[in-house]
Amino acid sequence: MHPLCNTKRTRKLNKKRNTHHVRSPAHLLFPSITISFPATTEKETSRLRYTVEREMDEASRRAGGSSSRDISPAICDETQPPLAAGIQRDANFIQDEMEVMNGFVRHLARTQQLAPSAGHRDDQDNDEVQAWARQVRDLAGDSRDCINLYRHTGPRRAKGLLRYVQMPWFLGGCATIPRSRSTIAKRIRELKVRVQEAGERRLRYGIVMPPPPAITQTSTTMAMVSSSRRPPLDNFQESEDGGDNDDERGVFRRALIDAEPNILEEGAAELIAWLGKKGDGDEAGGRPFRLTVILAPDDAEGTGLAQQVYQDPSVSGVFNVKVWITIQRPPILWQIFHDLLCQLLPGQNQDMLDDTSSDNMKLLWSIRGRLEGRRVLIVLDDLDDYAGLWDQIRIALNFISLPAGSAIMVTTKDDGLVKSSSPDKVVTYSLVDFFFKRAVALVTSNFQDGDVRAIIRSILKRCDPDVASMKMFLHALYGNPNRTKQELEKLQESLCSEADDDSTYNLKQMVMFSYSDMPRQCQMCFLHLCLLLPQDHSIRRTSLVRRWAAQGLISAEGDHGSAEAAAERCFGAFVSRGLICPADIGDAGKIKTCVVPPPVHRLITEVAEEENVISVGSMICSAHLGDIKRCLGSLPASSQLLLLKVLDLEGCKGLQKRHLNNICKLFMLKYLSLRNTDVSALPKRIHKLQQLETLDIRQTKIQAFPADFAKLLMLKHLLAGRADLSPVKDTINSKESFSTPRMPRGIGAMRRNLEILSHVQVSRSGSELMLMDVGQLLKVRKLGVVLHGKKVGSSFKHLLQAISKLHKCLHSLSIRIGHPGDETDPLTFSVDQENPFSPPKFLQSLYISGLTGVGLPPWITELHQLAKITLRDTSLTDHAIRLLGKLTGLRCLRLRQMSYAEMKITFGKEEFPSLKFLIIEGSDITNIIFESGAAPGLEKIAWGFKSMQFISGIGHLPRLKELELSGSCNPDPVKQAVAAHPNHPVFKHNA
Repeated sequence: MHPLCNTKRTRKLNKKRNTHHVRSPAHLLFPSITISFPATTEKETSRLRYTVEREMDEASRRAGGSSSRDISPAICDETQPPLAAGIQRDANFIQDEMEVMNGFVRHLARTQQLAPSAGHRDDQDNDEVQAWARQVRDLAGDSRDCINLYRHTGPRRAKGLLRYVQMPWFLGGCATIPRSRSTIAKRIRELKVRVQEAGERRLRYGIVMPPPPAITQTSTTMAMVSSSRRPPLDNFQESEDGGDNDDERGVFRRALIDAEPNILEEGAAELIAWLGKKGDGDEAGGRPFRLTVILAPDDAEGTGLAQQVYQDPSVSGVFNVKVWITIQRPPILWQIFHDLLCQLLPGQNQDMLDDTSSDNMKLLWSIRGRLEGRRVLIVLDDLDDYAGLWDQIRIALNFISLPAGSAIMVTTKDDGLVKSSSPDKVVTYSLVDFFFKRAVALVTSNFQDGDVRAIIRSILKRCDPDVASMKMFLHALYGNPNRTKQELEKLQESLCSEADDDSTYNLKQMVMFSYSDMPRQCQMCFLHLCLLLPQDHSIRRTSLVRRWAAQGLISAEGDHGSAEAAAERCFGAFVSRGLICPADIGDAGKIKTCVVPPPVHRLITEVAEEENVISVGSMICSAHLGDIKRCLGSLPASSQLLLLKVLDLEGCKGLQKRHLNNICKLFMLKYLSLRNTDVSALPKRIHKLQQLETLDIRQTKIQAFPADFAKLLMLKHLLAGRADLSPVKDTINSKESFSTPRMPRGIGAMRRNLEILSHVQVSRSGSELMLMDVGQLLKVRKLGVVLHGKKVGSSFKHLLQAISKLHKCLHSLSIRIGHPGDETDPLTFSVDQENPFSPPKFLQSLYISGLTGVGLPPWITELHQLAKITLRDTSLTDHAIRLLGKLTGLRCLRLRQMSYAEMKITFGKEEFPSLKFLIIEGSDITNIIFESGAAPGLEKIAWGFKSMQFISGIGHLPRLKELELSGSCNPDPVKQAVAAHPNHPVFKHNA
């Protein structure tokens, strides 16, 4: 060792520089030396290097040291342990161990799906297994992040002569190990010990690989039934918009959970209609009057329903006299008829009434005389069958001989009265009954035995009168109708009884009943959502599912799936179970934004805290604006922010260049959203984000991409485009102003992963090469292109050629023409016969804007999977509407400004067989006609107009649910047509 390596000056310099490395003897001999190399050839460079090294070695020997090429970092600094020597071995060991442990955890999950009762393992053992599995998941995440951070902070040697200039000492031959990297290396060693301890802990507590269930007839049946306890992600078939489950059974099941429990209004309407029918005097049991019983066996009181019927004006028009009698406790027969006489003689002297009431027969004769020839409605509120009380009342009423058409309405909680009185009509006024009928209809028919039905009713009775708990129970059955009897019994035991009156506790139990049934991947997605999203804040569906995929919270199942598709199914499962509620639904019926209900948010946040779930790897600007700008201002090399995978800066104002440059240091970033920010240019080093999968720059002023942008080879989603929105939304008179960045050069290099390219601008200069690159993106599902320039006809032809090459993968296509073109370069859908066009037969969504006078593409009738079409500035004729009417899969048609050139649009017979949503905005259309048999599945019409003459044929739309008009018109004829419709659609008029 050189004698100068351990001097106080050396140690002081090491401490000051905060790094561990050897100080070269040559550097100590010549502390102020500055070496610069002129431009030389490779041969001269080699010779120069040899000369400099020889001179430095001679100088070192004269000082009593050794050659600089013989110095190693291990011996130059006795205080620096050989960290890098075993780190790779430790990392490999951790990786191998975690792979085995994760396989073990996955096997446990599959075993529990097949045998949820886990007969070979009691509940305590199951808790131990779940705790160990949770520790393994956390350990795997920590290990992966720590190893990635260590590799990223490693030394990077420059090429050529720069590596000599950039080294901390001249020709020392030693690698610099920053103290931050040293700390990370020590952390890796600690993780290795934790991995070893996790393996030992599994053996210590006897957590062994469970054997597969025995293949017997009984076990096979039970596995088929109980596998629904926590179904695999691929089994989630319910989508949030019902697009994949449009059969009658699916529509019926969704209607069951969407129905609001308006038992008061529904019961009142039923009773009023029944009382309005005049009786013929030959009622049940030979009675001269009609008897109806309002049975309220649960928490709800029938008094409110009876009062609403009693006070209804139409009921007053049917009866000459109405009498309300509240039964006292204990009930006295003659007191009831005394109260009846008092209401028949409201102005009489009390002494005379008492004298009449003292003789029972005289009392009955007096009542009979007052009611003779007068139809009467008598309400007996809160009557129970005390020791044959009803029989005594019936005998007295028969003596009074009520006139024909009279009615008795009784409210009671005693179902025995219903049996003993043989009423003409029974109305059950009960939330439990309302939800019970729907719950039984939701479960699989195999489980509709008497015991299960009794358990379901008992569960609902324990929740009564909390509607939220009951609705959550319906959602749980809707999401998984194959609930076992054991699961329902366990839920029943966990709920509070009616006497406890703790609806909050029951709601928590219902939420956990739905949440615990889901796969662990979905549970982790929901935990992170509640941790990151503030309560009552909404979030965009597409952003949410891409974040989950980017964070690695959910992975693809199967060889042909994707993480994003799995996240979409997971989102649909949350909606079906009521854990997420739609906040904004688009015109096509698809959820755009959603919100977590506050009770669910609070409970799941508590669960996340109990499980020590920390949402790392994600930042949302709306929740942590100040913190994010502070963190992005300075990123140290060892910062945990370098492990960030999701950075959502939507709506974040005031981002500066230094913030954007620091974002480029987040080497593990997969999701970056700059949407609706004031950023006007992307950083030049954005290509350093080699893991980036989603880049959202919509609603920004970015007009171009950096030169090296195409080096982002992992990019899957590129979202761009700015629509200038007016402060007040006016869909009738608004004009579209849309801008987007120019397409990055060399985008064909991104063909391995790019799935969404929407929107990019292509100008006439270089358009052919750019669009040829687009044709190489054979994984693109969504494509949006804006064509600009005076001569866009040739660019449009090249675009059609690119679309033809993508005909096997394209699902969504948006074409915007920024300039109509000229006569010398016309827009046309015709292609060269040498290059036949292949229509994108898997296309589901089509947006066309600016193709004025061109019409629709002739191959549109071949797009059998096309479900949504939006047209603008196309000036179509009636012939184009006839073409659209032939599309059997079309569900949503949106005609925006200047899309249709005529004033009257007709939907012909047997056209648009699958259309559900019709939206017409700002068009010159004044008349809409629906012929018989047209659009049989149409559910919603939204029409915004400048002027309107009429809309006819509403009665020919059997499934119409909603009609909305926006504009100045006389709505009365439309109101009359809607009122006559058997569905009674919702009508809205926005003047």
